[in-house]
Amino acid sequence: TTLVQAMRQVLRAYDWTLVPMPVRANGWSKSKPHVKRPMNAFMVWAQAARRKLADQYPHLHNAELSKTLGKLWRLLSDGEKRPFVEEAERLRVQHKKDHPDYKYQPRRGTSVKNGQAEPEDGAEAAHISPNAIFKALQADSPHSSSGMSEAHSLGEIERAH
Repeated sequence: TTLVQAMRQVLRAYDWTLVPMPVRANGWSKSKPHVKRPMNAFMVWAQAARRKLADQYPHLHNAELSKTLGKLWRLLSDGEKRPFVEEAERLRVQHKKDHPDYKYQPRRGTSVKNGQAEPEDGAEAAHISPNAIFKALQADSPHSSSGMSEAHSLGEIERAH
């Protein structure tokens, strides 16, 4: 359409050097990139599990998904966690090689006090039981690649909920 063509022409003609580069709040510029901490075992496991569940439940709120992943992780045995612990250790060693002078420096920031965050409209409707998420994690895992074993019963997950 003519509107789209006009927009393209305006954007092509714009001097993008006038756009200010983002600067971090504490004065650091992007020239010194922030080095993230290496992932711990839970984060290694949750990264894959979250991706799989987000694909199967696109309407599920991230906060609800995070709480459920935490409950499911706590149900895993040490043996089920072992591959993720080993991968986290490998990442930690690699991080130490890549960033020998790295020192974790937590950022002080404002935090939301417990219970102050308002639930969004329809938050209850988006709730999915941990059992449904457990089944979704098991669905396309022929040998439990997500780290969940079939030994965990519905009762264990429901008690954790």
